[in-house]
Parts: sequence; structure tokens; C-alpha cells
Amino acid sequence: MTFSKLTQKKLLDLRKDFTRDYGICDFTFGANYLWFDYFKSTFAITKSGVPIIANCNEESYAYPIGSRDIESALDELAVYVRSQNKSFVIDRVPQECVEKVLKKFGGGTAEQVADNWCDYIYDIDALAEMTGKKYNGLRNHINKFLREYPQATFRLIEQADIPNVLIFLEEYVTGYKKASKSFSHDNKAAKRMLENYDKLGLIGGAVFVGDKVLGFAIAEYADNISKTFFVHIEKCSKEVPSVSKFLVREFAKVGRNMGAKLVNRAEDMGDAGIRYSKQQYNPLRLEYKYRMILNA
Repeated sequence: MTFSKLTQKKLLDLRKDFTRDYGICDFTFGANYLWFDYFKSTFAITKSGVPIIANCNEESYAYPIGSRDIESALDELAVYVRSQNKSFVIDRVPQECVEKVLKKFGGGTAEQVADNWCDYIYDIDALAEMTGKKYNGLRNHINKFLREYPQATFRLIEQADIPNVLIFLEEYVTGYKKASKSFSHDNKAAKRMLENYDKLGLIGGAVFVGDKVLGFAIAEYADNISKTFFVHIEKCSKEVPSVSKFLVREFAKVGRNMGAKLVNRAEDMGDAGIRYSKQQYNPLRLEYKYRMILNA
């Protein structure tokens, strides 16, 4: 087993292997495309063809990607870890897999990650409709936005829209400063995603007033067990704060029309502003992941 640097090109080659997401963003193509360079990711392919991603110079390994030959992939990883005299640390382990992995390797520890790294999960019907008392404030914001911008429309992003979305993103980055390495990377990765939009097979939606973009989001949906619509990017004008609520509602309708039952809006990464934003939409739950140290 040999680990090599993970690149954009290699991720595109691995696109077909992201076949099981467990309802967790870490197992999607889009999330890995956004963050592979931030986490200094490397990868290896097992003898049975299963990709394994490592983070931070192999300080830990992600639970294997996909849905086939997971057990043999873990066995091969254990042999590799022993040969390198490394600790057998696996990150991003779905809760449903923890007991099985502990049993397989005869014990170890499984620690639930901090709330910063848990995914926010929502009922897609609730986001798409925003009915009921607990959504009163959000509906008021949407109504205010539509009164102030009656000509505003939401639509899916087409390739011809990308230049205008990139103009919006540049204005957003210029006008909104935050002393955060992850925030800076997120903006750069969003630009990369837009510049390669036609190659990625993702779903984008934006709010337009004429050709001017007031906000956009990018997601992906795989019609598998979890039925989850994963929102990877969401950027809205800070000068028009109510637009974000309109975008969230309309984009949820896109996922619902595709057959999704849940929305995953990823983690808050410990950012108080992002946490407030995610909590105000009334999540069903936080989806926890586990860090395991195993007996190799």
C-alpha cells in the first residue's frame, strides 16, 4: 500500500467510488473536493480497489470510501500501519460502524468527536416549507426579502451563469473579512468548485435579481440509503441578510424534488456565527462521527 498526494485530478478519477455516504458529509465527493488540500490529504488504493484517504501526513486515516470490500480494506490498512510502526487511528467513523470495527480488531477506543465537527441534519420537508410557529422568524425574513426585491428569482445554476456567480463570490470575499484559516480556504475552494463546475456533476442554485447574484449554494445528492441532500457551499450577500433564508428554502425544494428526505448542511467548525446560522433552521439532530484508536 502506497499513499500519494491527493489532487483535483485524482479526486475526479475517484468520483465513482463515493457510493456510500452514511448520511455524513465526509463520505461525499464534494466535501473531499473542498477540503483535500486544507487537510493535506493523501490516498492509497487497496488490492481490492477501495480508496483510503489519510489526513495531516498520515496522522490518521479516514474510514474507507464506498460500499465494497470495506473489511478487507481495513485488514490491509492494519497491515500497512504495523509495517510503518504507526498508531492505528481512524477518523470519521460513522456511528453505525463503531461496534463492528471494535469487534473486528479486538478492542480499542472510540471517542465521539466534538460538536464542532458534527453534521447538522434537517428534515427536508421542514426546510422546503418552513411552516409552523418555530419558523415564524424565518418566514418573516423571507417575506421581507421578497417585498424589497419583488423581481428576485431562484434558479439552478447553469454553466452560462458561472461568470456572474464568480463576480458575486469575489465581492463577497472582498467585503467580508474574518480572521479564520478555514474561512479563507472555504472561499478559495468555492472558487475552485465554480471554475470546474462543468466537470464535477454537482447541483448549484442561486438567487438572481436580473443577472446580479445575491447568493448561491452548491450541493450533491446520491440516491442511496441515506436519501440525504448535502449542501457543501452556501454564500449570501451580507448587505441583504434576508436572502439567505430564501435561498435555504428554495434550495431544499430542489433536493426534495430529487427524492431526498434529509438535508446535511455540514459542520460549524467551531465558528459561532456559522453555528447560530445552522441552529436557527431547527436541525433534527447532530450527526456524530468517531475517532478510533485500534489494536492493529
